[in-house]
Amino acid sequence: MNNRPAERLASVIDRRTPVIEPLVVIAIASLITTWMIQPYVAHALAQQGGAAQSAAQAALWFSGVLSPLAAFGKALAAALVCWACSVFLGERLPLIKLVSVFCVAEVVFSLRDLTMMAVLLARGVDGVRTAADLMVAFGMNAFVHRPSPLQRIGFETWDLISVVWAATVFAMLRVVFKANRRSAAALAIVALVFRVLFSAAALLYSL
Repeated sequence: MNNRPAERLASVIDRRTPVIEPLVVIAIASLITTWMIQPYVAHALAQQGGAAQSAAQAALWFSGVLSPLAAFGKALAAALVCWACSVFLGERLPLIKLVSVFCVAEVVFSLRDLTMMAVLLARGVDGVRTAADLMVAFGMNAFVHRPSPLQRIGFETWDLISVVWAATVFAMLRVVFKANRRSAAALAIVALVFRVLFSAAALLYSL
């Protein structure tokens, strides 16, 4: 049975090689999320003063504005790694199309922002009274009491969204490039491991 949505996506990537479009989607989702959670940040940090509120809000907007650039950088790096590995697997994958595939896959991570926003909306502004309450929406790290650096890296670099991202990459490699199942799975796993290590390295640098 033919998978028409997958075939349409493969046709779009083959004809247009979208890079800007998925980055625009990522930017819109990130900026909307940033705008929506501003009242929660202000309310949660009210006891820490105006300086803390301003710094947190500025950091959120900065992160939202830079999100498409960060997504493109990760997509480009993952594409380069997979392109190099594909040579050893006997697959001829055009680098430009690989970049497009990974840019499209990066849209999956917008679900994390939308989930965070949904959690905060469900709790309401009055339910977010402290920074600890605010951090519940930002990931499992908030549920760990005084996490060690290794615990923080583990929780913040590996989650269900990452697995969905890898599954999306696998599916697109199969559909867009007609790669065999073994090669597509190997490249998706390599891309996932690279992304986790990339995120872990970034967190180590910030600790």
